[in-house]
Amino acid sequence: MSAATEAAGSSPDHPTVPIKSQRSAITNGRLLPGIDQRSPWVRRCKDVLSQHLGDKPDATAAEQAIIRRAVVLIVELERLEQQFALAGEADAETLDLYGRVAGNMRRLLESVGLERRSRDVSPTLADVIRQDMRHGWRLIPLPSPAGVLSPRFSSRAY
Repeated sequence: MSAATEAAGSSPDHPTVPIKSQRSAITNGRLLPGIDQRSPWVRRCKDVLSQHLGDKPDATAAEQAIIRRAVVLIVELERLEQQFALAGEADAETLDLYGRVAGNMRRLLESVGLERRSRDVSPTLADVIRQDMRHGWRLIPLPSPAGVLSPRFSSRAY
């Protein structure tokens, strides 16, 4: 046995095979083996898949499989939405299919950690000031009880 063969951990009975060729096409980054990876559908799946896996970098193999199935449903729901928009309506059968697929997608995403989160919808100080200025209110100095001038809101426009 040669030194190179020993170093690679192989023997004449079991030759070393490059690691890249030992992996499946899916592991090597192909979404669907045997399908043109440049099609718009596959490209969109890859985009959505990278978004979801980016949100969950420590996903297990099982979670990755669930996310992959959810991504297919997301892309198909987008395709149905496009059909609805182009037709200007949705027939009852397709709308029922859309609802069932959306429910299945939600359940898949919940199983990998999709959470309902409340958003803070309270206005910022800048939003309040902008709104007040739209109503004609101005920030004018008014005397404070201690006799020191401090800015206060007044509903009177001068």
